[in-house]
Amino acid sequence: MEACEHRLVDLEGLHRELVGDGWRLDGETLRSPTGDWWLSAGHLREMAPLHLYGAMARRHEIDADVELAALLRGLAACSEEIRTVLGFYSAAHVVFVRWCIGRGLDFRAWSFSQPSLRASARHPNGGVACVEWLATASTHAELHVYHWVDHVGRERRSWRRLVHEGPVWEDLEQRLDDAVRAFDDSPLVAEDGQISEDEEQLPPLR
Repeated sequence: MEACEHRLVDLEGLHRELVGDGWRLDGETLRSPTGDWWLSAGHLREMAPLHLYGAMARRHEIDADVELAALLRGLAACSEEIRTVLGFYSAAHVVFVRWCIGRGLDFRAWSFSQPSLRASARHPNGGVACVEWLATASTHAELHVYHWVDHVGRERRSWRRLVHEGPVWEDLEQRLDDAVRAFDDSPLVAEDGQISEDEEQLPPLR
């Protein structure tokens, strides 16, 4: 598996990218125009650029904040690693979203601050079925399937399988179809017949 080479983002360089959006440099802290968002030199030293980008991307998915959008653009402009992975991610995103729409599945992106794509549905045997595409390096990814069942008063039971891993592949849609078929191998069954809140909000797996 190819390892990511973490290239540190320079705080002053990032400020130059964002000064037009009103961000200001206050000592070793970069602050947004409203002061709602800030980034310190310590963050840039301690976090790999891609993980930092992912944390902000996840928040932006929730908040849809224009200041966060500017920060994301600035980080991408300052890091070759981020730009490389985003190109890989963006190509997969188009295919993954089209596939989710075709199957009527619930879609989520950037789960847990990582460059990932997730499709979720109700498993026919009960519980939640999830297909996840996860970028593990600049041009490598893994495709996982997860099935978990929650029982009232009992611990969650879960099953997972790595369906595919390796460099960028052109047949992503076919790989996703293969991932759905892998759910047939899950041994989990919802014994109590109850549907959790999470399941109620999801479409059936098909």
